[in-house]
Amino acid sequence: MREEDVETDPPRRRRSRKQPAGQPVPAPAADQGSFALGFIGGLLGGCIVFALILRRGKTMTLNGAFLGFALQLIIAFVASR
Repeated sequence: MREEDVETDPPRRRRSRKQPAGQPVPAPAADQGSFALGFIGGLLGGCIVFALILRRGKTMTLNGAFLGFALQLIIAFVASR
């Protein structure tokens, strides 16, 4: 074998077709919780579950809990009339 036949350069890494060269790779999205779980908890769980979600819930879970609890209060107000 001659020296010209031997490849001396290190192998190149293949670039992803989705990520252009020179662009930073985005970090994975943080878990923001479940809107549906918060909504069901707020609607059916009452004050105790609503308080637990307020203490430990994540962003989307809190949004769902607020909406579910507000809907529960509206339904209770309309039903009492």
